[in-house]
Amino acid sequence: GACLHRRSSAMASAPDIAMFRAKFSELSSVSDADIASCINSVDVMIDASEWPSTTDYTLARMLLAAHLVILQQQQLSNATIDGTGLSDLFVRQVRFGERAISFGQRKFPTGSSDTAPGEAQFEYTYYGQQFLMLRARNIIGVMII
Repeated sequence: GACLHRRSSAMASAPDIAMFRAKFSELSSVSDADIASCINSVDVMIDASEWPSTTDYTLARMLLAAHLVILQQQQLSNATIDGTGLSDLFVRQVRFGERAISFGQRKFPTGSSDTAPGEAQFEYTYYGQQFLMLRARNIIGVMII
């Protein structure tokens, strides 16, 4: 499954995929094509020229690709045989005879006041959070007063 459509002719290279596999061995079951697709998506989302540190950019690129791979895997695991998503199912209470256990409401990250619209999705994975920290260290936001 493709993450995003490409806007340029650049494509993820074999060394990019090898670097991803070396860094994220826990994602070894993901196909090269899916990894390449997510790296390609990252190349649409972030621009190397905006990062003062090429070392941080290289790591941020891989972290964001891993974040997209995990989101893609979660989306695939949420689908049932008939194509109905399971992400909206939530068990509120379980009963065993006279005993009942209730669960709190599921909450998704909503982002903080200093994140742009849509950036809360970076909080869904550890790799997305690491990406945000690297980006904050390298790219200074503009404040309008």
